[in-house]
Amino acid sequence: MTNMSRVLFIGAIETHECVKNILLAWRPACQLFMASGIETLFDFTALEQIRVAILHDSLSVDEIQNCAAYVRHHWSDARILLIHMRTDVLDDPLYDERIQPEASADELLDALEWMEADMHANSAKKLLDG
Repeated sequence: MTNMSRVLFIGAIETHECVKNILLAWRPACQLFMASGIETLFDFTALEQIRVAILHDSLSVDEIQNCAAYVRHHWSDARILLIHMRTDVLDDPLYDERIQPEASADELLDALEWMEADMHANSAKKLLDG
């Protein structure tokens, strides 16, 4: 996750500090943006690139679906990590990886590492394919 510059966390405000502490302790140079739902997500529209969006299960199912669709539309290359117990909350094309809400900090970071590696592999493939 060496080049992961912008991460957008979308979840209830009370969950922000925990995620912020995990990510910034591990990757201090990470630019972390926090939204509490679809309404505050619109505040980040001007950002040119979000590398990873994290959707937390503190959101309603409808809000998770709306936020995922918005991220896919607005930042099409971004990877989406869903933190949720249920597998049927989102259709597969709307997220890239899912972890359980009780996942450890290491599991969260492993998922982010995997998504970053996948993003780099896809970028290299696009360059080779022309």
